[in-house]
Amino acid sequence: MKETTGPDLAIKQIGDYQRPPGNYIVYPIKAEFPSKLKLDIDISAIPGIKFLGSIQEVFWNDIESPNSNITEFSGSVVYKFNDMISSSIGLLTSQKKYNDIDKYFHTDENLAAIFLTLGSEINVSNLVIDISLADSHLFSGDWRKQTIGKIGAGYGF
Repeated sequence: MKETTGPDLAIKQIGDYQRPPGNYIVYPIKAEFPSKLKLDIDISAIPGIKFLGSIQEVFWNDIESPNSNITEFSGSVVYKFNDMISSSIGLLTSQKKYNDIDKYFHTDENLAAIFLTLGSEINVSNLVIDISLADSHLFSGDWRKQTIGKIGAGYGF
């Protein structure tokens, strides 16, 4: 195989066949770690009550996106009624930010979100059923108003 290259020419010859001249694009791949850093806290100072918190930094700039880095906060209080039933209430903030686009389109204020979260967990003979609800209609920007519901089930050994 013979290869000839020039400023705008790249020809690869295999036997008697020649690839037509053209510009070939090289896609560089770049990765930096970590892309997310998270710190969680769990305080169980009072019997039956837990205070949970989390701070999470998402590094969007590492993937060469127009998004700026995002810091998310969450906190909740969990009350355990008995060995079978517990419930929680909390808040989650999430705000997507753009580097230069926001000056013209005011996207940051429309993408800000504060979710009110509610949850309940039922544990019957190691079968756990978890129901959660998150709603952002009260405190969020126009583009982030939503309600999210989740139901989960699991079995602990």
